[in-house]
Amino acid sequence: MQQLIIDRSKWRTGGDCIELNTKFGDTKLLNDKGMMCCLGFFCLQIENRTSDEILDVVDPVGLDDNTRGSNLIGDDGFNRPWVESAINTNDDVDLSNETREEKIHGLFKNHAFDVKFINEYPE
Repeated sequence: MQQLIIDRSKWRTGGDCIELNTKFGDTKLLNDKGMMCCLGFFCLQIENRTSDEILDVVDPVGLDDNTRGSNLIGDDGFNRPWVESAINTNDDVDLSNETREEKIHGLFKNHAFDVKFINEYPE
């Protein structure tokens, strides 16, 4: 099983709202404040994308077709239903941090990735 590390201190979670966007930036693979959604961490670590490639990209489906071979990539690019599940879980404002981590862990585990969460959430 391949390991994916999500750094809580750089993880942009929760949905779009003025307060969250002002403090942590928009929810993107990588935003201009250095925060990433769970798929941003995936793209950097598993897909070997660069920060420049994922900066200001909303989801991996918006990346070019030059995929790096993870099992979430098929002939037509990223598995769209899986991406939508990850986005919805990452951005759900009603989930506690603990529940969000459990759900993200499960989503990735179903595709043979072990998610490890490090550091603390930003205040």
